[in-house]
Amino acid sequence: MKKLVTLLLILIIMAGTTQSLAAPSQWAISEVEIAREYNLVPQSLLSSYQSNITREEFSEMVIRLYEALSGNVAKNQSANPFSDTSNPEVLKAYDLGIVEGFGDGTFRPKSTITREAIAALLFRTLESVDPVITQGTYTLGFSDRSEISMWFRNEVGFMSKNGIINGIGSNTFAPKMETTREQAIALVVRLFNQYGGEGKLTAEQIGEFTSSAVQIFTEYDNGDFGYGSGFFFAPGKIATNYHVIEGATNLTIEYDNRDVYEGKVSVAGFSSGNDLAVLSVQDLNTRPISSGDSSRLVKGQKVYSINSPIGYRNILTEGIVSGLTNDEIQVTLPLSEGSSGGVLLDEYGMAVGVVFARMYGVESLGFAKPINILKTLDTSKNLTLEEFNSSEDILNPPINIIARQENEDEAALKWDWMEADYFMIHKSLDGGETFQPVKNNNGSDRWTYQNEVIIPLGEYQEGTRIMFAVSAVKDGVVSERNHSNYLSLFKGMSEGEVFDDLIMNLPSISAEGTLINFEGYDVSRTSDNRITRIYAYVNEDGFEEMLGASSDVVKGIAQRLRVVGNRYADLIGTDVEMTVMYLGLYDEYPHFLEGNYINPDGIRRDQFIGLWEAEYPLINVANNSEIYITWYGPYSF
Repeated sequence: MKKLVTLLLILIIMAGTTQSLAAPSQWAISEVEIAREYNLVPQSLLSSYQSNITREEFSEMVIRLYEALSGNVAKNQSANPFSDTSNPEVLKAYDLGIVEGFGDGTFRPKSTITREAIAALLFRTLESVDPVITQGTYTLGFSDRSEISMWFRNEVGFMSKNGIINGIGSNTFAPKMETTREQAIALVVRLFNQYGGEGKLTAEQIGEFTSSAVQIFTEYDNGDFGYGSGFFFAPGKIATNYHVIEGATNLTIEYDNRDVYEGKVSVAGFSSGNDLAVLSVQDLNTRPISSGDSSRLVKGQKVYSINSPIGYRNILTEGIVSGLTNDEIQVTLPLSEGSSGGVLLDEYGMAVGVVFARMYGVESLGFAKPINILKTLDTSKNLTLEEFNSSEDILNPPINIIARQENEDEAALKWDWMEADYFMIHKSLDGGETFQPVKNNNGSDRWTYQNEVIIPLGEYQEGTRIMFAVSAVKDGVVSERNHSNYLSLFKGMSEGEVFDDLIMNLPSISAEGTLINFEGYDVSRTSDNRITRIYAYVNEDGFEEMLGASSDVVKGIAQRLRVVGNRYADLIGTDVEMTVMYLGLYDEYPHFLEGNYINPDGIRRDQFIGLWEAEYPLINVANNSEIYITWYGPYSF
């Protein structure tokens, strides 16, 4: 029999200090197990998962990641440049160009790391493995992109585009937010899964996962018996199909070694619409199969399944992905009665689906539910089989609802795909106190899923705050509502329209034969969401051109900017200031940039990268002003 061990959490108090032995959060369990399996994280960091990770700790992680991705052993071959650490992993990361120190010769190993800095270190790790991977220029779509340090924007853009680091909701990135150990572990595992091409397993190695698979026998009131498959996807949690346990009055779970589980079994979560169910058991020792990302599957990709067809226990089969939809994975695998609930694995041994059906009359054609749907299941229930069989299916609400203003007349709304017959959208103009239904162009309150739903705004006052709520409807069951971020509505052009127009109509500016090229743009808004300033950034060559320009050239550029500002004031519907800006990084304090008239405090020390950052505005002019301001003073037109 499978021996069950009760784990006790012991609070150890030593010298007045409390040491936390907190387990990883539920969402991070899979990633932590992968990190442990592939030795991606030092053993010393596999604890205190909710504490913020330090520069030293993350350096140790990225060296493990570098070695796993490159197949090389990192070495420290140079003298120690730091006065406050001799950690060999930090020195290896320094030699590889992944981390840097500060101007005072310190590394500050105990300092924590922000999300934007984590993105930069992971980017440099990939770059050190293969520079081709990171080639290119990447843009940012986050609403708080102006808060991301200029020298980290390309790195954050790369990580966001490739799905390594995502936003935190409401289309924000929160670049200055600190990162916990478990978050850092998840990011390292995500990068390893995506770029660790050498991590593919043999069929023999995939076969070892049978120890995490189970066979489920069912009994019914009428005396009938049935059977199906399942697998551990989290400690104490077994995934299977809804139809495997539907109507059953008793369950028997057998392991691969034929031992029978004899503890309590409850239903932790289910979705009849997705044909998924999760059983909760007291066995916390059986190792779960780590969950992958089913959205990354492609046609032709090799997959495996472990299931128990027609009573045979935990048979390993191999096939390919032959088709994909949002809610189904079509596979060329031999499946039979009893295969339902089996695990679908990719070549890295990651669970990417739950087998649920086969095509009768067609050999080797089956279907699986994507593992990403299983991840969204609420598994906090604790239902007996009797309670499960008498309960109504609960439809989870849509998640990750993001609203943005598309233009003066329309808002765009999007949320994660889920299976539903249709969706209902409501809006609130009073902070969520009351909601009114939003109707589509056909006058119906039933909305079909789209990647982005366009909603007419109708008449409104500029500065009006609006919030949307979305609920799902399936088989007559209506989910609860989930809410979007607030929008503060504006008149005139949207931010995206401004950027597109700038790229098209203001790639450069010239006066008196001097041409200044722009390499990027940004805007700033008031609290009521109105665009009031447009930034045009110059590179170092443009900066030098401006510094060496005559007063006539500077005045001519200012005049041109005022004309441009008047154009955007008309388009946007509000007064606009135009600012030409230079951003620079320096090893030593840039004394020559002191005394900027527009921004006298624009030089600061970035403690993470150990460099001096200069925000140096060169010209600022309002569309309705007779004065233009330069870096050396104000002047009249």
